Formats: sequence, structure tokens, C-alpha cells
Amino acid sequence: MSFAKSLLAPLLLMTASLVYAFPDNLDLQPPANASAFGTSLTTGDFNQDGFTDLVVGAPGTGGGAIYLFAGGEAGLSDQPFEEIISFEENGELGAKVMAINFNGDDYLDLAATVKGEPYLFLGVSGGIDPTPITLPADPSDPIYVEITQTDRVAFDPDGDEYIDGAIGYPDGAGHIEVRYADSPFVDDPPIMYPAEISIAPETPLGTILAILKGFDPEGEELIWFLPPEATHMETFALDPSTGELTLLSKDYIEFPGLGENTTLVFNVYLYDGNNMVLNTVEADLKHEKADAGEFIGPCFIKALFN
Repeated sequence: MSFAKSLLAPLLLMTASLVYAFPDNLDLQPPANASAFGTSLTTGDFNQDGFTDLVVGAPGTGGGAIYLFAGGEAGLSDQPFEEIISFEENGELGAKVMAINFNGDDYLDLAATVKGEPYLFLGVSGGIDPTPITLPADPSDPIYVEITQTDRVAFDPDGDEYIDGAIGYPDGAGHIEVRYADSPFVDDPPIMYPAEISIAPETPLGTILAILKGFDPEGEELIWFLPPEATHMETFALDPSTGELTLLSKDYIEFPGLGENTTLVFNVYLYDGNNMVLNTVEADLKHEKADAGEFIGPCFIKALFN
């Protein structure tokens, strides 16, 4: 490259960055005293400014906490605009957080758990009211809310209509990787969404258990693979282009007996043409039938394929 061109290249990059305001990928660090930061994530416009915000659960210190980070034209803020600290010691607030418009008004609300029990934080002008409202814990109640948990989300915090992503890494103090689809000259690895899978002793072979989903920040086509071990290849079939996961065999699956909780943990690879990511997938294993007319519901254990 000539001397003139070598000067021109960084100038063009700087000009493009100014024109398009590319946000830099962000390693979001926990606020002081937070731990298990990134255990649960949810998104929505909580401060009503037109940009999507990120809500982060950190259940590991004291009673736990929830932090709200604002989206904006320059991307996600690295400092929370609101903190909700647990009202109950060892409450594990932030283990589950979920955006919801519970009362149908103009403000987005936040559902969360404390010691596994459901609570609601109502949306107000500019954020969330930190005073919790108890929600029914009985699924048969007409206003019951099932609060789900995920440590990865796809959202658009900078409002440029490109889908960006965030992944929580809650070990220790924890941190969150925020990846922007429009970051120049950065080829980020693909992200897999959590999958809900359950297998029972009577699940027929050939059943499609799930359609695995993910996205690539650069918009590349995704390819799915199973690890080459027999425990994976003989138990499941995984369509490389659609992510369709099919049950082939139950020979390697040990189902729980009555009163036991188990989860089957296995791995899948997600490839975008340049980056290969190993993902962990969990399947809820259901009890054996107590008798021909009774089914005892789903439970969980950690049973690793090795």
C-alpha cells in the first residue's frame, strides 16, 4: 500500500464511523457489590425514550439486585439508570426477570422472582417503581404470570434496525458481552437462543423436539452441528440448515423415577462460516408414568453426556 493510501484508509474508517455512528462492542461490567451479574436478561423501552433498554439480574449478593441500562443512538449505556435492590435478605432477586405490560397502560412493567416467588414492579414515567407487588403463585389463578429466564437476548439498543445481541456470563461477579451487528470490521460469533425441550419415556422416536434458533451479528447463514460422539449422534438428528432437532434413540437417556428431578445436558455447535461456537442445551426429563392412567410432571437433574 502506498503512503497516501495508508493515510487514506484510517481516514475513511474514521469518516464512516462518524457518519454511521458504529457502536463498539461492549463488555458490560457489574456495578459495585453486584455478583452473578448477567444471570437473567430482558429488554424493552423502560424509560420511554424510544430506545430498547437492557435489564440485568444479579441475584448473587445479599438479597440480589436488578439493573436497568439505557439504549441510545450511541448504543447501550455502560452505567445503569436505575437499580432495584432486594427487599429481602437472600432473596435472589434477579434470578428471573421478564418484561411485561401487566396492566395494559403506557408503561412497561417488570416481573421478577424473589426466593422463587413471583413479583411485579410497575412501570412509571422514566423507569420502574421499586416497590414490588406480589403476584399469584398458583398457575390456575387468572392473573398468574409464568416468569421465564434467559441469559441471552437479541435486541436493537441503538435503534438502527440491525439486530444486536447480549450474552450474560454470571460466574463470580459476572459480566455481559454486548455485540453490535453493525460494528465495522468485527466478525462476531453467532448466538444461540435458549431452547425449551422435554423428553418423556413415551416420547416416540422421530419426534421433532425443537427448532433451534440463533442469529449472527453479521447476518451470515447459520449451520448447526452435533458433536461427533455416539451419545449425541445416535440420540439426536440435527438438521444443519433449519436447526430441527429430532429424537432418534433413548438408549443413552436415563429417565428419573418418581420423586426425582433430572435434566439432560448436551451440546450443539453453531457455525457462521468463520466462527464455531459450542452451546450447551438442556432437556427436561419427565418421570416414568406412575400407572397407565397417571402422569407425574416434569422435573430436572444434571446428567452430562461425556
